Amino acid sequence: MIMYIHYITSKRHMSAVVKYSIDTVAIIAAFSIAALIVPASLWTVQTVWSFVLYTAVLIAFRHLSFLILRNHTSIWRYSSIVDLYKLMQGAAMGSLLFYITDLFTLPHEVPPLVLFIELLLFLFFSGGARVLIRRIFELYIEHPEGTSSTQNVLIYGAGRAGELLIRNIKTSKNIGINLVGIVDDDPFKRGRRIHNVPVIGTGTDIKRLAEEYKIHEIYFAVASLNGVQTRRLLKLIDDQVRDGVKVKIMPGLKDLVGGRVTVNQLRNVEIKDLLRRSPVELDKTPVLRMIKDQKILIVGGGGSIGSELCRQVASANPKELLIMDSSEFSVYQITEQLLQSHPQIRVHPIVLDACREPQVRKLFELHRPDHVFHAAAYKHVPLMEANVMSAVYNNVKATIVLSQIAADFGVKRFVLISSDKAVQPTNVMGATKRMCELVVLNASAAQTTKFMAVRFGNVLGSSGSVIPKFKEQIAKGGPVTVTHPEITRYFMLIPEAVELVLQAGAIGENSSIYVLDMGEPIRIHDLAEYMIKLSGLTPGEDVKIEYTGLRPGEKMHESLHLDGEECNTSIPDLMILRSAHLPDDSFLQRVDAYAEQCMTIDEKTARARLKEFVPEYSAPVPAIKLTNQVRVPVPDTNGGHHAGLN
Repeated sequence: MIMYIHYITSKRHMSAVVKYSIDTVAIIAAFSIAALIVPASLWTVQTVWSFVLYTAVLIAFRHLSFLILRNHTSIWRYSSIVDLYKLMQGAAMGSLLFYITDLFTLPHEVPPLVLFIELLLFLFFSGGARVLIRRIFELYIEHPEGTSSTQNVLIYGAGRAGELLIRNIKTSKNIGINLVGIVDDDPFKRGRRIHNVPVIGTGTDIKRLAEEYKIHEIYFAVASLNGVQTRRLLKLIDDQVRDGVKVKIMPGLKDLVGGRVTVNQLRNVEIKDLLRRSPVELDKTPVLRMIKDQKILIVGGGGSIGSELCRQVASANPKELLIMDSSEFSVYQITEQLLQSHPQIRVHPIVLDACREPQVRKLFELHRPDHVFHAAAYKHVPLMEANVMSAVYNNVKATIVLSQIAADFGVKRFVLISSDKAVQPTNVMGATKRMCELVVLNASAAQTTKFMAVRFGNVLGSSGSVIPKFKEQIAKGGPVTVTHPEITRYFMLIPEAVELVLQAGAIGENSSIYVLDMGEPIRIHDLAEYMIKLSGLTPGEDVKIEYTGLRPGEKMHESLHLDGEECNTSIPDLMILRSAHLPDDSFLQRVDAYAEQCMTIDEKTARARLKEFVPEYSAPVPAIKLTNQVRVPVPDTNGGHHAGLN
């Protein structure tokens, strides 16, 4: 007996008893009110006992319906629209069963009007009880007011992303967030509410709102926010509240699919958010058709761009993936990653210098790749200025070897990863990349292989780029070194760049150079300031910025193409260049001879001969010495974007 009493009084069953009791009271109240307000001419209860009988039968059928639909298995503190919909289904089923039984069994027919009024009242009472219980738990049990850990929060954005975020915050437990309101730049949304959270202003009202409501944090909830917009909003907030309010950001547009937005995904703003381009939905069908069940060779597959190429190619299910790089550790790293993430793919790690023609030819004989992506090069501008012969031999010779062998073995597509430094080059690295482009254009006379190049600027986080160097300098307390206050560069996230490279490779035409739309260039000085602020520090106070002067061969501003060259394609953010001047028939032989000789000639001769093949190449400009500053080694603001062949 004691065990039975303990069983029926356990927390789970007491909860069910409470739910049934509340619904029973709601049925009695609703039926009583309906019987009283219906005119006596339509229906009059004969006796108290007959009314009790009607009520008992209705209660029985209503609870039977709830039992069938498992209404009371839901947890009322988390009641939602789905639970209210199930409540309506159960209530309507119970009323229908009662009405059918009344027609054939009960002594007096209850008018349909009484049952309809009772149904509406019951839904109001029972549904209201569920909502009330949820609010009690939210306000007084799960999120009690006055706790020291509660953060007053503004949501920036009253769109779909904001709605999903607000809904998740309101249904989460013990997160210590007090949603004060929403700000949105659309003035017509002022005064409206999303899940009872009001729109209380625009971005220019943040200072007033922060003081009035003692705001601790602002959450960006704009799914399509690109880098330019993020920088603008951060500046807008910084100008008003400085460091008094923390800013967090939610995931991008792709994470909104299926409503996958949670408060746990909110994070601090990172540098990649400041450089992100507007999201573009690309048709992946051509890429999948190019890669699926094909043998893909990625040269320089251990580098920044090369390794991301490996990851994206592997996700398209190639028949075989050949990863070639001269760095054994880089090959090992990406191979191990792919074995974990794509165990079904046949991966061939190949440690090989692309300049070694006999070994490369044996590689092609053994594996017969269908498509080749050439992402390997020496690309650090200052180092290549000091190592002219190595730059020419490594970059140019590797491209000659790979393109000739690819043509000999009938490779379907050969894609060269080029650089914005190849446009009007002022440094050795850029000149060698322009020579590589011309080699590819010259090789396009092959009957079967389609040769093309894809040109773009810096990618975020690549080896040797400015971002890691700035992070290191900030961690040491500064100074952060920038070559010139007005120098600018293009930046792109690595996955975005690789996605467009694959698109260009899939739809590319023979003898073409494709250029990725890098968006607007950003001042390196501004980039340094952003990174200092994102570290929670103040530029000029906590961490100083020093200018060191332009280095030999360094441009103030980069270009992705020459005037008149560009031509849009059917793919967003991708342009095709049509060059009016193609190399002559003897170009390849002359370049090959130069590449072979450059390791035995002096630097002055090697640099002078670059102009024979790249007439637009200009001699290095002496470094600009800035007054009152100390010249120190600085990071490569040109930002490498492909793997090195050592």
